[in-house]
Amino acid sequence: MWLSVKEKKTGEMDHGKRRRSEKKMGKGVLSFFNTVTGKVVLLIVILFSVFMIGSMVYEQPLDSDSSLKAVIVDQLGSTFPSEFFIVSATELLEQAGYTVDYYSSDEVTVELYRNLPTQDYRLVILRVHSAAGLLDGKCDLLLFTSEEFSNKKYLYEQLADQIGWAGYYEGGPIYFAIRKEFVKHCMNGRLENAIVIMMGCDGYILPNMAKAFIEREAKFYIGWDGAVTATHTDQTTIQLLKHITEGNQTIKTALTETMKEIGPDPATGAKLRIYPEEE
Repeated sequence: MWLSVKEKKTGEMDHGKRRRSEKKMGKGVLSFFNTVTGKVVLLIVILFSVFMIGSMVYEQPLDSDSSLKAVIVDQLGSTFPSEFFIVSATELLEQAGYTVDYYSSDEVTVELYRNLPTQDYRLVILRVHSAAGLLDGKCDLLLFTSEEFSNKKYLYEQLADQIGWAGYYEGGPIYFAIRKEFVKHCMNGRLENAIVIMMGCDGYILPNMAKAFIEREAKFYIGWDGAVTATHTDQTTIQLLKHITEGNQTIKTALTETMKEIGPDPATGAKLRIYPEEE
């Protein structure tokens, strides 16, 4: 389509007017943002954008390796091995989407305990020997390692009563054992809403160890309120894991149902308890 000279000039004039108008608009916008009100509006827009971007990142599903990781610390395996428990627990957890790490008895050292919170576990299963002892005249719980005791290692932790020693029988070998103060002050990282299942004897005879793990930001601590046999703690923990991995119950309900189904240890009367009791 051809345009006359007049039309061309008119078009050029209109175009020039638009450009001048756009320049004025641009100057107007810049002038507005140079005012106090404009700066406030601009700041609100920037903050809102940052918030929305942050929300989108936060709402992304967590990587399965970090969101569903579990660990079985099997220090008890040196004296009461149970392939049935390890296989059953691992299968239950893996079927529920967990990645499961397993540490055999020989691998259970002071350093393993120290670094457990750094691994982003959501479920920490401590199949370990434990014993209630006296510290400054007060009852205290010790969690066994399989690391032979030496008065030349972990000197500061020993002097600070964060680490002690324990043995299976009088006159037998003794091993390093961690105390509640170790959990509170020596562990690296945070447990970040993990569930800690303490399978050994007397895990909840006093709530001190439970409180230490909660201070380390675990969500719940479950333990026995007395001595327990290896067979019974294995059977009960498997049943508890079944309820936990079903995912349609609270942890407290899962524990209540487990105790109804399995009951206290018939040999000792010990029961599983949870801390804190309120969800």
